[in-house]
Amino acid sequence: MSTQPIYQEIQNRILARIDAGVYPAGQKLPSDYALAETFQCSRLTIRKAMEGLIQQQRIVKHPGKGNYVMQLAKIQSGANGLQSFSERAQLEQKTAQTTVLQVEESTAVPDKIKQLFSETEDIPMVHLVRLRSLDHEPMTLENIYLPSLQLSAEKETFDFSGSLYEAIEKKQPIGYAQQEIEAIKCPASIARLLSITENDPVLLLRAMTYAANGIPVMYETSYYRGDKYTFKQINSRRT
Repeated sequence: MSTQPIYQEIQNRILARIDAGVYPAGQKLPSDYALAETFQCSRLTIRKAMEGLIQQQRIVKHPGKGNYVMQLAKIQSGANGLQSFSERAQLEQKTAQTTVLQVEESTAVPDKIKQLFSETEDIPMVHLVRLRSLDHEPMTLENIYLPSLQLSAEKETFDFSGSLYEAIEKKQPIGYAQQEIEAIKCPASIARLLSITENDPVLLLRAMTYAANGIPVMYETSYYRGDKYTFKQINSRRT
């Protein structure tokens, strides 16, 4: 038998419905009377449960209108300059996890990739595919190419689950990145990895990262969950 107070049990059941999308973000919750009917409890119990959800910042009370489900804050990329996924996780006080799906070193890379690096010869390059998660929730699928010479260790001993920025900067400082961001419907194969539904909105990022001396060091094509990410950009007007 549960020793939890009834209002906390009801609170957890309402939270489960919010997380499952039964009560989506921005939607007005049913009245206290209706919730009391649904969960077979008193309106006083519902009010106590609502107070707890307000303290957790999962709902907001609009006087005279009712209680509304709050939109959880998205991860904001670019707000603090050029950062790695691991650095953003630390900033958000979350724990980053990485699942390496593919690592391949080869000189036979697509011509388009060689052109991006301004290479005409077949130099060894690493092709890396990995899934990045925050607190064990999939957030980003990364598809990365980088010249093998940028690695701070041999491929066999290199930690491909860690920060590539940190690894590159052991050899030379990173200067900037050119990014192109596009909102698309998520392909089925990507959706399965991100734990979302096919055709859900995702942000497709294509980015070339350059060293401080202007040499290209890493190219990525990444899929970011549209329900979890925003990108912030600051533009200066030319004078």
